[in-house]
Amino acid sequence: EEEAEEAMQQRSDDRSEATSTDISQQFLTNLGCSDDDIDDVFPSDSDELIYNQNGEDDGNAINQKDLMRLQTALENLVGTIKGYEDGSLIDNKQAMIRPQYELEKLDHQTLDEIKLCLNASAVDPNGLEYEQSIKNEDPLRWLLYDLDYNVTNLMLAACAHNPKAPLIPNHWMPQLCAYSRYSDVRDRDFKFTWADCESADMDELKRYFKGLGYNEIPTFKAKETNIVELETEYDQEDMTMAAFENWMDEVYIEDDENLYFDDEDFQPENNVFDFNYGMEDSDDVTGFKTELKDFKTEHRNETSAWKNKYVRETNYTYSKDSDGAEQFRGHLVVACCGSDKDLEIAEKVTKRMLEEFDRQVYVETRVYSHARQEDNLYEIWLESYDIELLHSRRGAFYNAKQWLGGR
Repeated sequence: EEEAEEAMQQRSDDRSEATSTDISQQFLTNLGCSDDDIDDVFPSDSDELIYNQNGEDDGNAINQKDLMRLQTALENLVGTIKGYEDGSLIDNKQAMIRPQYELEKLDHQTLDEIKLCLNASAVDPNGLEYEQSIKNEDPLRWLLYDLDYNVTNLMLAACAHNPKAPLIPNHWMPQLCAYSRYSDVRDRDFKFTWADCESADMDELKRYFKGLGYNEIPTFKAKETNIVELETEYDQEDMTMAAFENWMDEVYIEDDENLYFDDEDFQPENNVFDFNYGMEDSDDVTGFKTELKDFKTEHRNETSAWKNKYVRETNYTYSKDSDGAEQFRGHLVVACCGSDKDLEIAEKVTKRMLEEFDRQVYVETRVYSHARQEDNLYEIWLESYDIELLHSRRGAFYNAKQWLGGR
């Protein structure tokens, strides 16, 4: 009612600049009358009074101003009716949708697709549900309102309008997953480029939000969305601490920390010189195997394509290399940072060892990602019957007089 009153007031303001004849002509046009009927229906602007048939003023004459007031009221009534019919007086057209009336006009395919959206039951080519549900209030009205628009273009235009924090309503994505007219979007696996966004029709996005009562496209700020930007720049202290924590996880076993040689719980495999030392699975590996077994049991009837989305197995064939084991004499380790220069030297060492010793020496390059070039980390040692340090750039750099090289 308030919207109708505002629209009527606007019409009244526009009419104040027009003459009564102009208003009369517009009114008769709305009623379906021709221009020739104007003089027969309304008096001219110069007539002050309309008299009775005898031409005498008997006190019941109609004043011209009263007639104009009646004309204005009738025009407002006609304009209001037309405004509600074509939607020009309604800011939020989505709220004026009559769902049952609109549903009766739709074909069976569209009705089925709307049900898929409402039930979040649309599936991909592998038969897996997209699990895209509408969480908006009164979702049926939103789906009916969107039938007049291209949701793909709306989404691309929204990204082009505000790339950092695009406004993507919750009910758009389920339509892309369910409607047959968006099959091309599913065929391309919902992947678009910024070039696609730049070529989107922005006028359609404006019409979409104008029908919802917005004079312009609403804009989100980054903090009003669920977009999270992670700071990936770390200083050297952060990287060193992260490397230390990773090293602690690899070598520190809390259960064995307080286990001594003379404890009753000490087992032969707890001795670092035992052949079975370190062969048992860690708690993390054991937990993973348990979860994997439960997953296989629970979903044993699912297809391989569905299970591969959550877990993949790779089977390796173990082959015993008797000749290689007989020739093996040691393990050469090259430890360095991740710079191209150091890795190039490590590659040269590996090729040279292969040419000289073939399968007698196995060469491994260990890259310490937290190390910097200025740390002068480049160590080479041989693990065989004993562990022998062959080269240390760091030792030579800081203790040039004492470092005699590898022995």
